[in-house]
Parts: sequence; C-alpha cells; structure tokens
Amino acid sequence: VGKPLAGQAVRIGDNGEVLVRGPGLCQTQSGELPPIDADGFMSTKDLGRFDEEGFLYLTGRISDVIKTSNGRRIALPKLEMHFRDVPGVDQMVIVGHGRSCLVALASRSDTTTTIHDIAQQLVKKNWQVSPPERLAGILFLSEGFSIKRGEMTGNLKLRRMDIERNNADALKSMYEDIQQKGSDPEHLLVREI
Repeated sequence: VGKPLAGQAVRIGDNGEVLVRGPGLCQTQSGELPPIDADGFMSTKDLGRFDEEGFLYLTGRISDVIKTSNGRRIALPKLEMHFRDVPGVDQMVIVGHGRSCLVALASRSDTTTTIHDIAQQLVKKNWQVSPPERLAGILFLSEGFSIKRGEMTGNLKLRRMDIERNNADALKSMYEDIQQKGSDPEHLLVREI
C-alpha cells in the first residue's frame, strides 16, 4: 500500500488489524464514524503488516479470520495461499469456524495430477504450519467455485458462507468421520465429491 501519509498514524493491533488515526477519517454512509478506540484509532477491518522499511501491506480482512472451538483465531487467506501453491490445486477455501479442526474444499487445476499425489504434497505442507492451522481433511470438488452457484462475486471474490452452505452435507459427513477417527496431520482424510 505504501507508507502512511504525513499527519496519519497507522498501527497494527494485537489481532493483526490495521488501525488508523488522523484528519482523513470520514463518516460512514449512515453518517456515523466507524469504531474508534480510546487512543483515537479507527478500526479498518483490514489485516496487515509493516515491513522493515515502514511500508504497509494489506494481507486480508478481519471477516476472513475464523475462531475454532478451542478459541484459536486463524487467518484463512494466508493459510489458503500456503496450501494452494501445491501443484494441481486450483481454488481452495478452508472452513472450521466453531469447529475443532480445519477442512479444505478444493478444486484441481488439471486432472493429470492425481488426488493421491496432491494429498501427499498437502501433508508435507501441513507440517510447515502451526498445529491449529493444520488441515484434518480435504474435499476435492468435481467443479471449481462458480458465480452461477453464488460461490463467487462478479469480480471473483469467494463467498465463503455460500461455499460452505453448498457443501454442507459433505462437510458434515467429513467432520463426523474426523471425530470418529481423530485428526492426524500425517494422514489427511481425503474425499472427492
């Protein structure tokens, strides 16, 4: 994004949220100011970080952070990007809000890479993240996410809640099996739907 302008104060909150203070704050469409803390910083609902030279990078939205049943907060876009760089994975959405573990819904970029081969690479990637961020299972979808099914906006942003709702039965079955068998990062529960 760049460096903060003169007269603007920008900081990163404890939860990774970008907070701003300065004369450029404006009212919402309803005429109210957004939430402002005791120090006068406004909540942006954006996640971000500063590099060593003071440049601000936006890394996601607060709405893309979930809280698991054990109280862990997990930023999904960064985690999805980590797993999505596995060859053969095209689109991916991770779910797990209010649940004890994470499950990914993914589509393949091609059919030449087998699901078994992709799953082996995902297991390797699973060991590179912290235990609360590890996948317990993955559902490979026969089709990618679609605007027509309401899973993406017109500018191709994912609609997580719609994707989860459209695959609710498969997710329910997957979570039931994970509860019975337990979660093992060495052996992802893999299904194709």
